[in-house]
Amino acid sequence: MKIKEPSIYTTGKIAKLCSVSIRTVARWIESDQLKAFRLPGESTEYRVTHKDLLEFLITFGLPYEHIEDEPVFSVLLVDDDPNTTKAVTSALKGIEAQTTLEVVPDLMSGAIQVGLLKPFLFLVDLKLDGPDGFHLLEILKGNETFDETNIIVLSTAKSNSKLGAKLKKIGVDTVMKKPVKTQDIKKNITALIS
Repeated sequence: MKIKEPSIYTTGKIAKLCSVSIRTVARWIESDQLKAFRLPGESTEYRVTHKDLLEFLITFGLPYEHIEDEPVFSVLLVDDDPNTTKAVTSALKGIEAQTTLEVVPDLMSGAIQVGLLKPFLFLVDLKLDGPDGFHLLEILKGNETFDETNIIVLSTAKSNSKLGAKLKKIGVDTVMKKPVKTQDIKKNITALIS
């Protein structure tokens, strides 16, 4: 899944979307009709959030149907470790994109939920009780329904090139060693979103 429109808009992008000049957009901002913020430092550039732009367009009766809703990235975490859940939750709070998180404690529940949710990201610890995790990943990657589902495997195993090669062959996006760190999860998820 790719973001078709940015979550943050420049005045130039807004001008193009609204078929007006950049100066007109700047006037809307300066007259407090359109909420905006400046970039840090001594920048004179403005930025507008997706929500504020939609609110402005609706309030002033301007067309907004051509601006897509901001995408929501669903994340399914299959893990029974509360520390991992805490790290993933913290990482998602630090990401600018809208996300949802579903947590299940075992592979059987994970297999059911991944089929129901078809998440953007499937984070899974393969060492949990339940069906064969490798087989589950092979099924997911072999089914075009899940073409847009990214997979990160959480592993307690020591560095194992055979494991890594097997997971790469299946089509896993990333393997992360447990215990996972919030900043590492955030970095990996941000890379997948962009």
